[in-house]
Amino acid sequence: MKNRITIASILMVLLIVGVVLTPLVSAESNKDTYISMDECFQTIEVTTSQKKNVEISDAIKKYDTVKIDAKAFKKQADKGSINIALAGDEFNVDLEPAVWVNRDLKAYCNDENGKVKEMKMDPIYQYTGHVAGDPNSIVCFTLDDDVVLGWIEINDEQYVIEQVGWIADKNTKEVTYIIYKDSDVVYSGPAPAEDDVEADAIGIEFIPEVVDESVSTRSTSIYVLAAYDTEFSNKYSSPGTEIYNMFSQTKTAFSEPYIGVNLVLDGYYYMNSLTSTDRIDLLDEFQDEASSQRDSQNSDLAFLYSGKDFDGSYIGRSTGYNSGNSDYAYAIGQMKSEVSYQATFSQRSILTAHELGHNFAATHDEGATWTEWFTSYYTTMVQFQSTRRLEFSTTDSSGHGDSSHNNAATIASTKSTIAGYQ
Repeated sequence: MKNRITIASILMVLLIVGVVLTPLVSAESNKDTYISMDECFQTIEVTTSQKKNVEISDAIKKYDTVKIDAKAFKKQADKGSINIALAGDEFNVDLEPAVWVNRDLKAYCNDENGKVKEMKMDPIYQYTGHVAGDPNSIVCFTLDDDVVLGWIEINDEQYVIEQVGWIADKNTKEVTYIIYKDSDVVYSGPAPAEDDVEADAIGIEFIPEVVDESVSTRSTSIYVLAAYDTEFSNKYSSPGTEIYNMFSQTKTAFSEPYIGVNLVLDGYYYMNSLTSTDRIDLLDEFQDEASSQRDSQNSDLAFLYSGKDFDGSYIGRSTGYNSGNSDYAYAIGQMKSEVSYQATFSQRSILTAHELGHNFAATHDEGATWTEWFTSYYTTMVQFQSTRRLEFSTTDSSGHGDSSHNNAATIASTKSTIAGYQ
C-alpha cells in the first residue's frame, strides 16, 4: 500500500511539474520569433561633472543608467514581437502597431508680445501590448525621434524607462535614462503638506451608495488641456512626449468600468510667463492665463505640469468641484523632487490623478486603505503616502473601499457634468 501511495504521489508531482513547465518550454521554443532590443540600449556612467544636468530621485535605490537609440527602438518595435531586458528581467512582448498619438493635437505657446501662437511639434508614437503569455500584463512605450519612455506592469511589479536629464557627448546633448522597477524604490522623509483644494470648492451633496450601473459603466470622454512651464520644459528634452507618457498612466485610474471616464489629452500649452512658486498664486496665475486657451480648444479641464519647486512642502493644488461651475476646472502638480516628495514616474502620475480627482469632487476622506503582507496601501485620493496606488476607492470587488470610501462613485456621478463644461 505504501508503495502504491508513493508511486501515486510521484506521478502527481510529475503531473503538477509538467503542467507548470509546459508553458515555459513553449515560450522558450518561440523565443527566436522575438526581436532583441539589446542593440537599442547602451549602459553608461554619469561623471561628477555631468551630474548637474541629471536628476535622479534619491528614493530609487537600484537602477541602470542608459542611453537609448530612439530610431532603432522604433524600427524594432514596428516588427511587433520584441525581447526586452529591463532591471535584470527579460520579457517577450507582443505589441500592437504604433499609433501616432499627437497627429490631431496642436501645441501652443506665447510669443514675445504675449499672444498665443501655434508651435511646431514632432510626431509622438505609442505602442501598447502585453507580455507574451500574460494577458493581464500591461506594456506601454511612448517615443519620438529622440526619446523613448514607457513601462511594463506584470505580477504587481512595474518596470520603468524614465528620462532624467542629459549629458554632453562630443558637443551633443544626449538624453539620459534610468531603468528600474518599483520594488527598488524606497521612500523616506516627511510627507508633503495637505490643503490642496480651493477653500470655496463644494462637493456634490449626495452620492448614492450604488451608482446607476448604466451611468457608471457608460464611457464619458473628458478633454484635458495639458500645460507646462519653463522649468518643466528645461527638465525634459521632449516635454510633450513626457506628458503623454504620464497622462497615459494617469488615465488608467479613471477608465475602470465602474467609473467610465475616458481622459483625452486635448492639446499642449507651453506657458513661459508663469512665475510664482506659491501653489495658491500659481494656480491663480495658471487659471487666469489658461482660461481663454481652454475655451478656444473646448477643453473640459486644464492641468499644469510644473517643474517648479513649490513653496513649503506643498506639491499640488486643485480648484476642486463647485456644483458644476466650469470655472472650477483647473489643477497643478509639481513634477520636481524635494525633501517631502520624490517625483518618480509613478508618483508624478498618481499626483496628476489626485489633483484631477478633486475636479471631479473626489475627496481625501473618501480614500481607502488596506494591508498586504504587513504593509499599508492607500488609494489615489488619500493625502500623500509613499505606498499610495493609482486607483480610486470603490465598492467594486476588484478594488478597495466601502460605502464610506467610494471616490469612484463620486467621479462616476460628476463626469457628465464635467463633460458639459465645454
